[in-house]
Amino acid sequence: MEFEHTGFGKLVSPRDGAELIYSAFVCSLLKGLINSPRLVKFEAPSAAGETRISVENVSAVVMPETTVGNIPFFASLDQGIPIILVKDNTTDYDITPEKLQIETQGRKIYSVNSYMEASGLLLALRNGIVPESTTRPMFKLKPIFL
Repeated sequence: MEFEHTGFGKLVSPRDGAELIYSAFVCSLLKGLINSPRLVKFEAPSAAGETRISVENVSAVVMPETTVGNIPFFASLDQGIPIILVKDNTTDYDITPEKLQIETQGRKIYSVNSYMEASGLLLALRNGIVPESTTRPMFKLKPIFL
């Protein structure tokens, strides 16, 4: 890492202190690992009070729109888990459904502009609201005559 990119001699946030001291930025990673989930075999006995997460516990996957060529995306497609793609969060990965020629119509793939919209869509899905009923223009209803 070049010296001018380290932040030395500049006024920086106190939260960045450990990273400035150790330029490999490993401090934040190691500090957060203690809170990471522990992988266990499915058939392993569970301890009292232990909570395990399985695919049945995943109600939706939220990810940047440009990161769809990954394992969570394809696993969600296979399991029928709704996928919410956020347009505002771009990445260097730059793989979109269009680049992979993945048809999003008829699948549970939703595109939103921001994480705020994604949170609203998650609430709608959780409460059984069909997302298509919240967009405009609404689909046309055919009158039924008895």
